[in-house]
Amino acid sequence: MHHHSKNVLHAEPIHLLYDKRMLQHRPLDWKEPAVFPRYRDEAENDYPIENPERIKVLYNRLCALNQRLVGCNGSLYRQLIARKATKEEVLLAHSESQYDRLHQLEFQTDDELREMSNDTQSDMYYCQESFYAARLAAGGLLECIDAICSSPSSSEHMGSTATGSHSHQFRFDAKPNKALALVRPPGHHACQSKEMGFCFIDSVVIAAKYALANKKAKKVLILDWDIHDGNATAEGTIENENIFRVDLHRYNPKHPFYPFTGSPRDVGNGKARGLNLNVAWSKGGMGNREYGAAFYELILPLITDYQPDLVIISCGLDAAMGDLLGDCCLTPGFFHAMTRAVIEAVGPDTPILSALEGGYTISVIPDCMEGVTLAMLNLPYSYSSGTNSGFYQFTASGAAAPSPDDPDQVWTPRNALARSRRVLSQYYVRLESVSLQLEKSAVRDINSSIRIFEAIRRWKHVPLKSIRVPNTSPQIIGQKHGRQKQPISDEWPIPYARPKIYMWYGTEAHHQKTSAV
Repeated sequence: MHHHSKNVLHAEPIHLLYDKRMLQHRPLDWKEPAVFPRYRDEAENDYPIENPERIKVLYNRLCALNQRLVGCNGSLYRQLIARKATKEEVLLAHSESQYDRLHQLEFQTDDELREMSNDTQSDMYYCQESFYAARLAAGGLLECIDAICSSPSSSEHMGSTATGSHSHQFRFDAKPNKALALVRPPGHHACQSKEMGFCFIDSVVIAAKYALANKKAKKVLILDWDIHDGNATAEGTIENENIFRVDLHRYNPKHPFYPFTGSPRDVGNGKARGLNLNVAWSKGGMGNREYGAAFYELILPLITDYQPDLVIISCGLDAAMGDLLGDCCLTPGFFHAMTRAVIEAVGPDTPILSALEGGYTISVIPDCMEGVTLAMLNLPYSYSSGTNSGFYQFTASGAAAPSPDDPDQVWTPRNALARSRRVLSQYYVRLESVSLQLEKSAVRDINSSIRIFEAIRRWKHVPLKSIRVPNTSPQIIGQKHGRQKQPISDEWPIPYARPKIYMWYGTEAHHQKTSAV
């Protein structure tokens, strides 16, 4: 069959870090589930939200994705194994007394650990292996940094498969400069001297400081799109002039949202002033359009100007529609576009590490991580539930951005902003008819951050523009533009389709089979 060159998709392999030893961090009475819990069960108070299943279902989905894409022709992932972060590495983000205290977990009895867990009001749980798993998560990110920051290999072997009328070429032997880390426990709430919010060690801060200390990068971008403020990451970077931290999260002093930090006025201290950007949503319910606007108008102009040598994404998935905690409504297609936009903003040669943070609804997170993964593989997004068999349906027009292999569209720092914005154009463009459809609170939140950053000397030369919403009467808005909220999903069926039989796993009282509601 003849294939037009425009239909050939060049997939780029990535490093994938997953290590079963991180499953050892678990509630003491944890029982591995036979099948998924029901949504209403997950929402019960005694359900251990941050549980070992999270990374297991993600890894299984990514293996299934590889099978759908290339079958037995090879793997798109270079598998990495975690190592334990050394004491010196942990001290890059934590005090010695905190290290010693966490190290003691190994030697405590079940009863002592139960008491500690009960004292934290479900904010934390402890077992003897908790610190071990956290050190593996941190050391795993350091393995990723070592892998993606080394020089690219010149040897390439091309493989290809065909699906329908499209062929895909895969560079199986290319040296990837992107890595995806399925790690737990998460880290961005783990403060210098205190663990909190499911987090023991701030792996991302350790990874950034490790890269700087070992001259693998001079300028690091940390992008945190977990719905909760990465308060510990802010603490660890707020005075570091070599790290630009960007965090999108919910924050409203009048309606507190965990961890109750992340004001847009916290912009960095001293020489690092202007290197801490908090895009703080004052309400829940933020969707693809609102996030698209924040990236288009504020985040992408700043990161294309910054041009980091290394990007570390705190890839929380709890802003997704259906998450138990986030109350927002991003779709997997938008996670793909967001990742792709970042790649276009910093250029294809900049190393990128995407590390799992939050995201807790077992039926939601695999679709979202699949979106992130496809973007890192340089492949377009097309919804295909993990329960469906068959290959991905690729379309040439589905590519999120022009292929870097197209000679007319080679990435340069000058066209980076236009390219990255184009990726998001199906969600947001600078048109009044589009801004009318944004949540009003989101427009205020984004414009507030734009005004703050316009006044910072470091960014004076970056042309930021506030979002303008025309003063149109509600009647005309209703007729002309349709004031109804955007459809919850443009490409994502309801993600809660589950097997007919479930088994809840929490307390003994719930161990029973029950049918779907």
